[in-house]
Amino acid sequence: RHCPFYLNKTIDAVHVACGLIDETVAAADPELAQHLCAHALSARIYAFPWVLSLGTCFPPLSQAVALLDFLFTQGVHGIVACAAARVCSMRTPLLASQRPMQVLQQLPPMKAADVVAQAGEITERLEWGLLERIR
Repeated sequence: RHCPFYLNKTIDAVHVACGLIDETVAAADPELAQHLCAHALSARIYAFPWVLSLGTCFPPLSQAVALLDFLFTQGVHGIVACAAARVCSMRTPLLASQRPMQVLQQLPPMKAADVVAQAGEITERLEWGLLERIR
C-alpha cells in the first residue's frame, strides 16, 4: 500500500519512472531537455539502470549507500528527482556535446549529499500534478 508503483517485481514500472524523469528534467531545465530530445535521448535510454538499481550503479559505493539511505528513509520515489539532479548537474558538458550519451556514460563520481540537495531544489519547483504522479 505504501510502496510506489515502480518498486515491484516487473520492470514495466521502471519505464514509468523513466518517463517521470524526462518530465522532471523538462520542468527543471527545458533547454537541457530539448537538447537531449534533439539527440533522441530519453531517460529510458540513459537512466534505466539508475532507476532499476535505485542509484547503486553510481560509484563510489559509500556514496551509493548514502543515496540508498536517503531513498529508504524519505521514499524510493526520490530516485526520480535524484536521477534528474544527476542529469541537470551535467548541464554544461551535455549542452556542449554533440554526443551527450557519451557524457552520460562517463558521469563523475557521485556525491550523494549534492545529488540529494539538488533533487530537493528540483522537487520544490515541480508542479503539484507531476509531484503526485512521482509519489
